[in-house]
Amino acid sequence: MGALPKIFGAYAGANKLDPQLNEAIMLTVNSQKQCPYCTGLHGELGRMAGLDKEVDQLLAAGSVAEVQKVSDDKAVTYARLFADCNGRGQELSDALAEVAKVHGDGKAISVDALCWFLHWGSVGGNTLNRALRGEIKSPWAFMYVVYYGPLFGTIKVLSMLLRVVPQVPPMISGVIGVILATCASVWVIPLGLLGSVFG
Repeated sequence: MGALPKIFGAYAGANKLDPQLNEAIMLTVNSQKQCPYCTGLHGELGRMAGLDKEVDQLLAAGSVAEVQKVSDDKAVTYARLFADCNGRGQELSDALAEVAKVHGDGKAISVDALCWFLHWGSVGGNTLNRALRGEIKSPWAFMYVVYYGPLFGTIKVLSMLLRVVPQVPPMISGVIGVILATCASVWVIPLGLLGSVFG
């Protein structure tokens, strides 16, 4: 929940990122996480932001080296390292320092926030699919599906609708990012508040 202001900052404000870089980061984290909801949504958002063949190339990248063949941006390299390290470790801290040297401290914070945003979404989407397939043997699996099913169902429908949307100007990409972060907040904030009270 504490990351939400930084996530919004990646789409609007002084630390906003170029939409192509923003979506390259999301696609790269998902190249390791393999969430089908994230693939659908960020594949379309990447295309709309002006990424063309890079969408499939980043999604198919199996390593940092393969990501670097598509993009030499330190932020995109960081995104793959983040995914490989689950957001932790000294190597990742060093890589974020490299991002800050290129993009500045504020934008490095935005890069990190986007990685956490996609990480959260991919864990949520993959967990939902496991619950729907009956792979989670917990009485809470049903509640998880009830709580998160509408969010990921909406993402799936939105991804299909976005297929007909052409490339859009950067400002429109930013607005879409703010709307998506707002929608995700509807599911994050209640659990975050419960966690702060009972955690």
